[in-house]
Amino acid sequence: MAKHPSDDLTFEHWVEWVFDHPVADPKWYEEENAEFWVSSPAVIIAFITRLLEAAPTHLRGFSDAQADQGLWFLASSIFSEELSHLYSEGVLQSQRQRCISSMYTLFEEYFAVRCSRHLAHINEAGANPLNGACFMWWDFLAHYTESPGGRIGGEMNTQMLATMERILKLNHDACTESALHGLGHWQHFCPAEVAAIIDRYLIDNPDLRQELRTYALRARAGRVQ
Repeated sequence: MAKHPSDDLTFEHWVEWVFDHPVADPKWYEEENAEFWVSSPAVIIAFITRLLEAAPTHLRGFSDAQADQGLWFLASSIFSEELSHLYSEGVLQSQRQRCISSMYTLFEEYFAVRCSRHLAHINEAGANPLNGACFMWWDFLAHYTESPGGRIGGEMNTQMLATMERILKLNHDACTESALHGLGHWQHFCPAEVAAIIDRYLIDNPDLRQELRTYALRARAGRVQ
């Protein structure tokens, strides 16, 4: 793995570096000779935020499978630590808040438009490739949340929970499932808040698809994977 400073990396080149790759196994970022660009936490979070605030525009040149592959890279603690920089002291609170807000925009304007309504947790066949990144988005972020505490962690949890609750209102099965998946992981460090969010959701949606109602109850108890 080669690492290079990204002082001269423009946003447009960064998007190409993340997404403009064939979809293969192993993925481009799993290859031994993969090139990784490094920059300050503030720059990385600014680039991610800009991407998520207008994903339909920035990702329109890539297939759903390419977009899924790149979003996995950005969010996953296994392949990169890009979003871990949300917890960096070098990132302003206003930058963190804007980045989390951009995640709602990603769901509202991109996932809810392009993802199919198949459910990942029961392995429904025929799903759009993007459903994978959609389903796992908050799961990935939960891995970063488990460690940081104190002021930053508390602020982040409050806004992330509020964002997941907003996503529950998008009326899209894959997005609903993703938010419930995330809430199920946050239940371990914010149990009362998660229970209240899911209770409100279930009351407001009495005709909810049975598979999602069952998954919501699992999430309320923190029993999601």
